[in-house]
Amino acid sequence: MKRNVLALLLAAMMLLTLAPAMAEDKPVLTVGVPDQPLVEDHETNYQTLLIEETCGVDLKFVKMPNDGAEALQKYEMMILAGGDELPDIIIGSDLGGLVALQLYGEMGMIQPLTQYFKEEGKLPYLDESLATMPVIPLSRAEYEKFLTSPNGEIYAFGKGFLSVNNSLATCRLMIYKPWLDKLNLEVPETTEELYNVLKAFKEQDPNGNGLADEIPLITDKSRVNNQQLKALMNPFVFTQANYVYNEEGTLKFAATTEGWKEGLKFVKKLVDEGLYNTLSFTQDQAQLTALMSGDVQVVGCMGSNTTSFLAASNPDRENYVIVGALEGPTGLRQQPQTLNVPTPTFIVTKNCKDVDAAVRVADFISSVEINDLSRYGREGVEYVRLAEPGKSMYDALGYKGEIEETNQIWGTKHNVHWCQLGPILGDGSTITYRVVDKVVEGNYNQSRPIGATIYRELDYVNAAAGVYGMVFTVEEQEVINEFRSTIEDAVKAYYAEFVTGEKDIEKEWDAYVAAINNMGLEPYMDAMQSCWDRMNGK
Repeated sequence: MKRNVLALLLAAMMLLTLAPAMAEDKPVLTVGVPDQPLVEDHETNYQTLLIEETCGVDLKFVKMPNDGAEALQKYEMMILAGGDELPDIIIGSDLGGLVALQLYGEMGMIQPLTQYFKEEGKLPYLDESLATMPVIPLSRAEYEKFLTSPNGEIYAFGKGFLSVNNSLATCRLMIYKPWLDKLNLEVPETTEELYNVLKAFKEQDPNGNGLADEIPLITDKSRVNNQQLKALMNPFVFTQANYVYNEEGTLKFAATTEGWKEGLKFVKKLVDEGLYNTLSFTQDQAQLTALMSGDVQVVGCMGSNTTSFLAASNPDRENYVIVGALEGPTGLRQQPQTLNVPTPTFIVTKNCKDVDAAVRVADFISSVEINDLSRYGREGVEYVRLAEPGKSMYDALGYKGEIEETNQIWGTKHNVHWCQLGPILGDGSTITYRVVDKVVEGNYNQSRPIGATIYRELDYVNAAAGVYGMVFTVEEQEVINEFRSTIEDAVKAYYAEFVTGEKDIEKEWDAYVAAINNMGLEPYMDAMQSCWDRMNGK
């Protein structure tokens, strides 16, 4: 018995002696992160402690500017100084994109992670997450394709978080349902029907105040070249953010086609007849909010992704529904949809002595567990998982809600998670968020009418025409950088001038096309085509 007691005491003493050494053996990783205003303390944050326990690491944080451009500039200065001040891991910055990552990799400033992606079963959490994204799917092959630099190396884990709403919301008109009901009108499905509905809004006093104060169609300057332009032009030619589309393997530029010209004529007709308010080009969101927040509603239709800019107590948050893809005069009816393209967001620098440990952290942040945590919080504290699925935002699409928030912390300052910072994957807000009728009395949920009517967009997605996630070579990127902004800015300027009548569409169309061509459209499109062919194995 005495021997046993002595042995236990010796064993205990050995453990006490080894404890400091064991703690010292735990890899310490310095992590550069944005100084997030809603995260109380990254060091003591619940997500940090969970990562440290699961991955066997000790994370030390280096705060960078929350503004992405400022953070990028600071990282670039560190690199120019030789890179010795870089943290082991950079989270939340792409360092300028895949071409820049290749450059920094070849300079020895960051470390390639390709081997971890090529070894079977090396990234179990990542594989689990990718397998649970049924709404906006992202395969492992696609994930790697969009994160592979032109030299074939993968230098970063990516963030790929895209809900159904976000994938469609860059091309959208929303219409005021009470006015449709009052005038016994249906949601328009063609450009002609839209014209007739807007005309009825202007002429038939749907707000019932006896004044001709109705504004049939309007938006603000942040949305006029996004949601509103695309919704009005897609019935004539496929239109996405860069005005480039795919037609059976050949890339074309939408804004110099005859379809674009016909779309301009349609929009100008709306302007000429007072149906499209040109304040859209100059007013900001605050002014649009004020316009829509008076005692009498005056806005019938608007280009917008949401009504969340209205106060939560404003019932009109739930009165605007999606118009959906409109059919044009030739029968063309289509909706662009953004792909779930992951963007670089977790980079391991030259200073990291334990890359295996850093990759364990990246893989775990990519997990379903961190996806749910970083949106809703802790299960049993901030949310519960429902025994019986409830009504979700996308109930009309057949997706039931699995999670109900009991203590909503999103958008508030807390110490639970990193607010979706890092290589988060999944579409948790698509499926697992249960939309209740009202969070509190008088708080109107802008998501409910969107979820109920989003099928009007989803049913007409033209996936084949979309051009997204282009990974350019250094040479291609130089061409794109030289011409893209000039061309796109010119298209927006001419659009405004044509539809407002400052320029004559018929008389000045050829000059417009020539001007766009002279801005470098041919080499720009050649670079786009070259990239497309390479990425699609042609």
